[in-house]
Amino acid sequence: MKQKTEISIIRNLGDLQLISLKKKIPQIKPGQFLIAFNPEKDDHLIPIYFTLQLEELYFVKPKNTNWEIGDQLIIKGPIGSGFSNYSNYLNLLCVSLDQPHGGLNPVIDNSVNMGKNVAYMVEDTNVVLPNSVEIVFPGILDENMLWADFVLIEVERDHLEQSKEILKRILNSGIPAEILIYCPILCSGDSHCMVCSVKTKKGWIKTCQHGTVFNLNELEF
Repeated sequence: MKQKTEISIIRNLGDLQLISLKKKIPQIKPGQFLIAFNPEKDDHLIPIYFTLQLEELYFVKPKNTNWEIGDQLIIKGPIGSGFSNYSNYLNLLCVSLDQPHGGLNPVIDNSVNMGKNVAYMVEDTNVVLPNSVEIVFPGILDENMLWADFVLIEVERDHLEQSKEILKRILNSGIPAEILIYCPILCSGDSHCMVCSVKTKKGWIKTCQHGTVFNLNELEF
């Protein structure tokens, strides 16, 4: 169901800008997103991902928007089921395969609060993380997979092809893994344009309906 709301707060988190909304979003999970549209400034729908929970819920403000405090948004969601299995594991390896987009942040925060061990593989060191999270680099992926018992990945869909080798290494390790794929979204699930689709072993999946989190072994490389 679509709803109207207003941007109430804008804040920085490392290289990310975050927004908070006046409309409360109950029971949103890491990996889920809202579809947002500013009728005065946008020419297309934009997915925004839950990334931080303090006194308010915060969502990533997309870099190609000029949204400001007080702007009115039309939103729909939460979309998808989000990350589902990580709470069952102790040693978590989080992996950003391009610039961090914030979708792994709530997983990291929740896991640290539950007493889990978290390592984060990322090239951009200007990320704000709990002190207990160890930053690791792509060159030692194999060593970290010997330690990890669950892997969570984020990547833009357009970078899947160039990330294929590292994704296959993770898949072939046998470690359970879930992947969050950031996709362009042009509709709110009502059309058959397939712009947001991801290729899986069962065929093309529309992320505007299904969500953007998959088990890694579901994907067709």
